[in-house]
Amino acid sequence: MKATITEFKWTNPHVYILFDAPNPTGSTDQWSCESINPGMLSKQGWSRRTLNAGDKVTIIGFPAKSGSKVMLLEKLILADGKELAPTLLD
Repeated sequence: MKATITEFKWTNPHVYILFDAPNPTGSTDQWSCESINPGMLSKQGWSRRTLNAGDKVTIIGFPAKSGSKVMLLEKLILADGKELAPTLLD
C-alpha cells in the first residue's frame, strides 16, 4: 500500500510505523504497523532516522483479521526504491 509516514516510534519491545494511506473511497485511513525490536533492526541497517514524518513509502504487511487498521510489517520500500525487510536474526 502506498503510504505517507506520520510517525516512526523507535521503541521496545517493537518498533511502530504510523502512516496515512488512501482507501478505495478516495479518503485517507490512519494505520499502525508493527515490526521487530530496535536492536534487531539496528543490526539490519535501520536507525531511528530511517523514516521521518512526510516520507512517501510503500508498505507491505499482514493486516489484522479484525479489519482494524493495524498490520505486521513484511517489507517497506523507500521512495528511492530501497527495500527494507525486517527479519528475525539468530
